Parts: sequence; structure tokens; C-alpha cells
Amino acid sequence: MRAFKRLLDRSLTAQAVLIFPLLLGFTALFRRHENPVWWVVQAALCTAISIGFLAAQRRRAGACHRHRRARSRRAQPQAPAQ
Repeated sequence: MRAFKRLLDRSLTAQAVLIFPLLLGFTALFRRHENPVWWVVQAALCTAISIGFLAAQRRRAGACHRHRRARSRRAQPQAPAQ
């Protein structure tokens, strides 16, 4: 289970592979009267939107993490030069 969680944490592709069938199932469950092709189209569209949001969050979090590391390096006291 840890390996699966680690894979989902590190890979957007793994998240997309998990999200797509879930969304496809929900779409099929709630829109039974529609054509199955539309189920796939809607699930793919929602998956693309959610992966886009996840990628933006990761980029923002990565930038904050890099900024925090750089700021912590500057805050460390320097040894006086002799």
C-alpha cells in the first residue's frame, strides 16, 4: 500500500490512470440514458481538467519549496571571517 501511495504521490500519469476509470464509472452511473461515447468524452475532459489543476498545484508547491530553501540558506548565520 505504501508503494501505491508513493506512486500516486510522484506520478501524474498514475493519478490520471486512477481518475479516468473512476470518472467514467460515475458518468455511466448518473447518465445512463446518454451514449457511452459521451461517457468517455466527459470522463476524459474531467480527467484533463483535474490533472491540469494537480500540475499547477505541484508547480506552485515546488516554487514555494525552492523559495523556502533559498530563504533558509540566507537566514543561516555566517561564520565571521578572520
